[in-house]
Amino acid sequence: MQSLDLSTIHRRIAVDPPYFAFKQLTKDDDGTVYGDFVPEQAMGYECGLVSAAELGRHLAILGSCAAAAALPHDERVYYLAMKAHYIALRQEKQNAQPEQVLHALAKIIPDENGNARTLKSFTSASDNETFATLLVEYSVLPEKLFKRMFSNFSNNQVIALSDSPYKQSIPLRFDKASNTGLIAHSSALEPDQCAGHFSGYPAWPVAIIAYSLLQVAGKLFHHVIGAEEKYAIHQVKLDVKQLISSSDPLSFQAEFIPTASISPRYTFQCKVIHQQKTIVELEVEIDRLS
Repeated sequence: MQSLDLSTIHRRIAVDPPYFAFKQLTKDDDGTVYGDFVPEQAMGYECGLVSAAELGRHLAILGSCAAAAALPHDERVYYLAMKAHYIALRQEKQNAQPEQVLHALAKIIPDENGNARTLKSFTSASDNETFATLLVEYSVLPEKLFKRMFSNFSNNQVIALSDSPYKQSIPLRFDKASNTGLIAHSSALEPDQCAGHFSGYPAWPVAIIAYSLLQVAGKLFHHVIGAEEKYAIHQVKLDVKQLISSSDPLSFQAEFIPTASISPRYTFQCKVIHQQKTIVELEVEIDRLS
C-alpha cells in the first residue's frame, strides 16, 4: 500500500480543503485509492451515516484522486462530475455518531473506446461494511482547455474561512407546494461558499446542487405524506448538463411520481433551472421509515 502526497493530488485535480476532506490517501497495486472522512453536513430529516449528497461529494472526489494518481505527468486536470448513480445497500434508521470515521475506496473503470475526455469511477463507502456505492462519470478537461472554456468564471478573490461552509445547507426560498410539485429558489453563491472547489473559478459544486435538490424533494415528500417524518434515501441518479458559475441564482424543482402499487418508497423527479434552461436532472427514491 502506497501513501499519496496530498499536495500533489490537490494540484492535479484542482480541488482543495475544505471541499476536499480526506486527511490522507493510500493506493494499492491495482490502482484502488482509499481514504477516510468524517461526515460534516447537517442531516435534517434524512437518516443515514452521512447524507447522500455529502457522500457523493467525497466519493466523486476520491474517484478523481484515483485518476490523478494514475497520471504519468504532474499536470492539472479538471474532473467535472457529469453523471452519477448512488445506491444505498442498507437502510439506516439512525445517524452516525459524532466524529464517526467512515471509509471510502475508488477505482477507475477503463474506457473501452479510449476516450481521454471522459472517465468513469466505481466508488463505495463503509463503516467496516459497505453501505453505499456510487458510479461516477466525469468530463476530463486539461487546465488550458478548462480555463479557456470557463474564462468568464475567473475570480481571484482571497477567501479566508474559519470553518467549512459545507456543514450547512444554503438558504432556499420555497414556493407553496402543490399536490405533486414544489419549487425553491436560491441566491447566487459567494465565492467562500464553494471554497476549495476549482479555486479561482467559483462554480456551483455538484454536492451543493444535489443537497439542495434532495432538500426540496424531502420537503415535498413531507407534503405528500402529510407529516414531517424521518426518511432514508435509497437511490439517486444525477445528470449534470453544464458547469454553472457561482454568481448565477438557481431554481430547484421537485415533482412526485405516483405509482399504482402500495409501497413505502416514493420517487421524485427533480431538476435545476437557470434562465429557463434545465442544467441538472435528478431522480431520487425516498423510503418512508415509519
